[in-house]
Amino acid sequence: GKRNVTYVSNTHVLYVSYNAENFGHFLSDELFPAFSMMEAFDELDYNIQMIRRELDNPIIYSCEYQRKNWGEVQWEKCMFRYKTLMPLLSQNEVITVKNYTKKIGTLYVLRNS
Repeated sequence: GKRNVTYVSNTHVLYVSYNAENFGHFLSDELFPAFSMMEAFDELDYNIQMIRRELDNPIIYSCEYQRKNWGEVQWEKCMFRYKTLMPLLSQNEVITVKNYTKKIGTLYVLRNS
């Protein structure tokens, strides 16, 4: 059967979080790598969509790892960093792959406009 396809034209960065729990790690492990990749591909734009891939077996010290092993307090610290520091890089909130596909459908195509 027919399926709807959604084309998105703004820059998207798919990534795996390493450690967003504290200020220093958020800058060096989250923002700087994304900024560096965007700069390398000449895609610096404040309208980017950061898409965080959640792993079944989280990387040690990632937010998912901290939540699983150390509890909700650590998770809330991570979410606070995303809320307060991600606007330095993007006007859009970080979204997980799972929530992104719920938002726009299961079939989507990323392309340059």
